[in-house]
Amino acid sequence: MTRWWESYFTYSPDQPESPIDHDIHFRPGLAPDGTETYMPRTVFYDLKNAFGTLRKVNALYDIERRHPRRPSTMLDPTSLWHTSALLAAAVESVMLPSRMKDPLKRESLGQMAEVLNVMGKQSVAGLQMSFARPGSEDTREKKLSEEELSEGVQLDIRFAPSYQLDSYTRSNGFDRPRVFGQLVTSRGYEEEQGENGEEDEAGRRVRRSSYEPVTKSCTTDLRFPLLDSFPEIFRGDDDEPLTESLNITSSLSTDSSVARKLKQLRSTVIRSIGLEDRETLGNELMEMADEYHEGWSSGSDDGEDD
Repeated sequence: MTRWWESYFTYSPDQPESPIDHDIHFRPGLAPDGTETYMPRTVFYDLKNAFGTLRKVNALYDIERRHPRRPSTMLDPTSLWHTSALLAAAVESVMLPSRMKDPLKRESLGQMAEVLNVMGKQSVAGLQMSFARPGSEDTREKKLSEEELSEGVQLDIRFAPSYQLDSYTRSNGFDRPRVFGQLVTSRGYEEEQGENGEEDEAGRRVRRSSYEPVTKSCTTDLRFPLLDSFPEIFRGDDDEPLTESLNITSSLSTDSSVARKLKQLRSTVIRSIGLEDRETLGNELMEMADEYHEGWSSGSDDGEDD
């Protein structure tokens, strides 16, 4: 639960100060027995005795030297260990600005939500990520250009079922989803003055037209740390596992493809719930889907009107 938190600790005076504020998503409180606690603001509760002492290398990971025993050569989509690690890398990276010590680089969760929720009711966002080996030749190529930010970021890994990715692979501009708002975090890269174009007072990229997405980007040289307990799912061009740290670009975005996903969800839900709730829930999902079409037409008929 707190591995992402502990990975940024400094354990000796010789280590440079971490740019991360470890405590920003934690708060003091009292346990049911009256003892003082210091827990995440969002708590996944478990029994402390099941995890042993909170030392640097937890006893939980001493049971087996390496798990699984057979070396991993690629992401196993059936393994919760692999998929949750990949998801953690993307989520922790894109939310990194909320924990920066530098107030000029810090973004509250509320400010992040405002960037994504452009029209007021867009509460569903898509997650993407790309990664590169630090110091590799393709590191510079992984940095996002001004043109990519203006059109809507498309990264290597999209956290969506494969049948929902068709619209992102088409080259026809009319079929490409329109991006409304996007949060982009690039870690492991040096920040260059003016590299993301002109910004407004809130630090958001100034749009040249109303069809460009509302964009907030953050660049930091802090790489994503790969702990001993992390599965070897990230590999270089030589197929060797990357074991120390990664350059990661991760984004959250609201775009017009969400409407299709919500309509697909509605079709599934109305067939699996009771009649008394079917109409209400179906209407609510359709209203959510409509929020991703407002003020914009793709120029094509998807044939999904119900």
